[in-house]
Amino acid sequence: MKIVVLTGAGLSVASGLKTFRGATGVYNYAAVSRLSHAGALRTHPDDLWKFWGALRGEINAASPNAAHHALAALEKRLGADDTLTIVTMNVDGLHLRAGSTNVLELHGSLMHSRCTTVHCSDERHRGRFVDSDTRSDGAPYCSADGTRRLVRPDIVLFGESLPTHVWSAAKNAARHADVFIAVGTSNTVAPASDLVSKPYYKGADTIFVNPEVPLGLRCFRRKIVGKAEEVLPDLLEALIPTARSN
Repeated sequence: MKIVVLTGAGLSVASGLKTFRGATGVYNYAAVSRLSHAGALRTHPDDLWKFWGALRGEINAASPNAAHHALAALEKRLGADDTLTIVTMNVDGLHLRAGSTNVLELHGSLMHSRCTTVHCSDERHRGRFVDSDTRSDGAPYCSADGTRRLVRPDIVLFGESLPTHVWSAAKNAARHADVFIAVGTSNTVAPASDLVSKPYYKGADTIFVNPEVPLGLRCFRRKIVGKAEEVLPDLLEALIPTARSN
């Protein structure tokens, strides 16, 4: 069985993190939307870092919840012919902290940073690097080669494209899925919302899990109204029971 699980911000609500959309979503505020756009790297780098750094602080204090742990436990129950691919729109890194290993982070990880110079000569900043500093003093800079270059969160901001290799891997996994689950997301924001179409039209079991079902939702054979942390443990146990792995 090939299983693909698409996860959104709703999955991490039980960990104490806010969603980005919805009634209490952080994107309800114009300033937040502006600081989530790539242009702010150039125009307001300190403000951008103060916003994302504060969210990083919330993530540092958060822990994986029952939904994250249920997915990690499912991975351990996989048989020789089973695969599990988690495609997440979240930047909190909680899937990895829960123990999941096959995780495609569509929007990057806020727990990493990178120099805006692609070929930075400073080995500390070359490529993405682990970074949990909240940067409360404002934007950090790299001074390699005597040039002051902004260090940015390693996340995909509005106005930027998804990493090509990550998006290609997500599409390939969805294309071959026998079961596709979207959880903690309204599944209304492209391109991630398009992933379900391939498995649906090839006859896969497509399942939507969320406290609310948006109007016009398509391509899901089953819709389960509920919170991720309450629904996923039993749903995933039914897919591959614990007894099967014993």
